[in-house]
Amino acid sequence: MFALPERFQIDDGRHLLQMVIAEDASTAAGAARYLARCSCGHAPDVVAETKEGALSQHMQHVRVRTATPRGAGWHLALLVVGCLALCIGSVIGTQIIAAHLDGAAVYVVRAVGPLIGFAASFGAMVATRRFIAPTRR
Repeated sequence: MFALPERFQIDDGRHLLQMVIAEDASTAAGAARYLARCSCGHAPDVVAETKEGALSQHMQHVRVRTATPRGAGWHLALLVVGCLALCIGSVIGTQIIAAHLDGAAVYVVRAVGPLIGFAASFGAMVATRRFIAPTRR
């Protein structure tokens, strides 16, 4: 039976398998030949004798394209530390500002502190998204 691979292996949205029976190759060989094509447009079309063969060749292409580059783990660790520093810094900064205020403004400023930190962290992640998913184009 033909079983599909684990979904997370090709879930980046760029490597969707399109498999059909290749009529020209099937007629020449006298048996069904399967044509596997990747939706990314970078892989050549593959003709295989079985569905499993076409799928395995497609998965080799996907693993090459979506593999995590070696040595890039520290980029993500640095991003996490930077985001934590942004959140903590915004909370401390708003606490310092709130110390000089009176009334309801204190509560508003204290509530806005973490929101500013989360927004700054989101901005940092968007700015460094090529380090988070370096193989996407």
